Amino acid sequence: MHKQIVVPTLCSLLSLVLATAVQAQSFFHAVTNLNPVGYWPLNETTAPPASKPAAVNAGTLGAADNGTYSDGAIPGVAGALAGDSEGGCLFSGATGVNPRMTAPYDPAYANVTTFTIEAWVNSAVTDPAESCPVNCLDTASPRHGWLIFVDPTGAGQINLRTYAGSGTTASLNYVMTVPGGHILSNTWYHVVISFNGTTAQGYINGQPQALSANASGYLASTAGPFAIGARSDSAFAFQGSVDEVAFYSSLLTASAVLAHYQAGTNPAPATSYYALVTNANTPAPPTTSSGTSW
Repeated sequence: MHKQIVVPTLCSLLSLVLATAVQAQSFFHAVTNLNPVGYWPLNETTAPPASKPAAVNAGTLGAADNGTYSDGAIPGVAGALAGDSEGGCLFSGATGVNPRMTAPYDPAYANVTTFTIEAWVNSAVTDPAESCPVNCLDTASPRHGWLIFVDPTGAGQINLRTYAGSGTTASLNYVMTVPGGHILSNTWYHVVISFNGTTAQGYINGQPQALSANASGYLASTAGPFAIGARSDSAFAFQGSVDEVAFYSSLLTASAVLAHYQAGTNPAPATSYYALVTNANTPAPPTTSSGTSW
């Protein structure tokens, strides 16, 4: 009787472990299938400050754009993907430290003017103060590049700002609202924004948002690096976790975005997240929420 109880239990545990491993690989493949130039899974398991591992870039630009974790940025914590226990990075948001992951400045990603940004974001507090989980920005005036803010002017907001060298005034201020109207603590949000140099199309949890107004222009960052967890100058630190950050030199379709969200939330997706992201041909331009092409 004892063996009849133990053996099924061990089999069940083994099945759970295998399903978790398959799911994590599923999302990874979903991302790399689309050939992102930058893809930082943030799943290194040796945390600073005892050791500061490289934040591996699994995108096409490779190790040249591996990132560096600052103190207070702790990779390898529980991530966004269903069942993934070592998939994200916790940013403490500590004042005076402003933890972040920074990749070396590289014109190969910074000069891209048609792009998609993808990330899973989890705030430590409900309706956080204005903070910046992802960006590639020259922060001084005249300002160039782009950034994503959470709650910039009100609750429940996720905001893309682009710049075109007009002082510190944004050339585009695109605001999306999360389901329910409030960013909830300890809740993962899948955030994707495509920008074609003029307009932006955003998605939250796989669902398209309204198309943006036209930007007044766009100029790429000339020195500000790709940064996660705080703005590139360490201001506006984000308190919470970020996972699976990808930057594409193309526009993702609505169907591709939905497939990524489903792969990330399904413990056993038909196609892995990693496969979906890295190995496909360049995707077609995304559609607006009404289904028409840009």
